[in-house]
Amino acid sequence: LAGPAAVAAELGARDKADIARAEAHLNGIRTLRAQFIQTTSTGSFAEGRLFLRRPGLLRLDYRPPATLQIFTDGTWLIYVDTELNEVNQVPLSATPAGILVDETVRLSGDVTVTRVERGPRALRIHVVRTDEPDSGTLILAFQDRPIRLRHWILVDSQGVRTRVALVNPEFNVAIDNKVFEFERPDLGSPD
Repeated sequence: LAGPAAVAAELGARDKADIARAEAHLNGIRTLRAQFIQTTSTGSFAEGRLFLRRPGLLRLDYRPPATLQIFTDGTWLIYVDTELNEVNQVPLSATPAGILVDETVRLSGDVTVTRVERGPRALRIHVVRTDEPDSGTLILAFQDRPIRLRHWILVDSQGVRTRVALVNPEFNVAIDNKVFEFERPDLGSPD
C-alpha cells in the first residue's frame, strides 16, 4: 500500500492545477455563514447553522432534536453535548476542521492530497493527515467553473461517512464576534 508521499507524487499537472485553484478559493474565504445539512452513512440526519471566520473560528449550531454544538477557538475543537452532559475537546490541528480554519489553507505539508475527482461542473479533492493517513479522509467538494465550496465529507477510520452540505452559503460577510464566544456551559453535576 502506497503512503501519502507516493500517492501525492502520482498526481498529474491537471490535478496540481486544480488543487492550486481550490487552495486559492479556500484562502479567499475569510468568513462563511450558511445553513447546513449533515447526513451520515449510518443513517443519521441533522441540520443547523454554520459560522466560520479564519483564522481559527468555527461554530456549528445544530437544530433540535440534536443536542450538539461544535466550536473552535483557534487551538481546540470543542464538542458540547447537553443530552450526555459532556464537553469534550480535541486539538484543532488533529481534526479536518483545522484545515478549513487555518490562516492559510495548504493542501500539502501537514496534509496530503490522495485523489482528485472531476465531474460535470464538479471537483472533489481527497485529503489525509500526512503523519496519520489512516485516521480518516476529508473530501472537499466544489462546484467548478467557477470554483465554489459546496460540501465536505469526512470518512473516519471506521469508514463512516459524514457529509456536511452548505445551504445558501454567504462568503466574506460580516459576522458578529459574539457568534464565536464560547462559555463552558454549566451541565450540572453528573448523577
